[in-house]
Amino acid sequence: MLKTLKITSTILIIIALGIVITNFLPIFPELTNSSFFKIITWLASFSLISHFVEAVIIYIYTYKKAAQPLQLAVYTFFTGTMGLTEIWKNIVKNNDYIEI
Repeated sequence: MLKTLKITSTILIIIALGIVITNFLPIFPELTNSSFFKIITWLASFSLISHFVEAVIIYIYTYKKAAQPLQLAVYTFFTGTMGLTEIWKNIVKNNDYIEI
C-alpha cells in the first residue's frame, strides 16, 4: 500500500510540475485563462511548495548524518510525507546515521 502511495505521489508531483510550467508558458491561452485551471494551478503550486519544504527539512536534518543528503531530499520531494517519515524512522532506527 505504501509503495502504491509513493508511486502515486511521484506521478502527481510530476503532473503538478507540468501544470505550473504550462501556466508560465501558455501553449493554450484559452485553457490557462479559465478559472478552473487557475484553481488547479494554485493546488499544484501548494503541493510543490509543501513537498519542497519537506525536502529542505530532510536535507537540513540529514546533512551530517547521511551519506547523500541531496539524494534523500530529492526522494522526499517526489514522495512527500511518506518518504519523510520513512527516512526519519530509518535514521532513528540506525542511531542517527543513514547510508544509501
